Amino acid sequence: MIKNFGKVPLCNKIASRGFFIKGFCFPLCCRCSSIIFSIIIFYFIFINLKINYIIAFILSLIFITPTTIDYMRQFLYKKESNNFRRVITGAFAGIGIALFLCIIRSIYVAK
Repeated sequence: MIKNFGKVPLCNKIASRGFFIKGFCFPLCCRCSSIIFSIIIFYFIFINLKINYIIAFILSLIFITPTTIDYMRQFLYKKESNNFRRVITGAFAGIGIALFLCIIRSIYVAK
């Protein structure tokens, strides 16, 4: 269990794609770090939002789409993305995931 600490599935953990602060590289890439930070921040912003579930679901898909397009572009066409694009698309995905989590929470809390 201890030896698997810090290992995140689906994250490439390539050092050149990570954030560096005073020589220390984050254990996650820029996109994954951005997704996690955005989920944490925007979940608490959206938690009390009163919005139609269908509209919120469509908005969450719209926010997740740029990350999917960038990932598929890299995977299929072997085009390399830069860290700025990874951070921006990761932030959008985090917003979409946070919105989706708030939808799920509001459905289960309403019951």
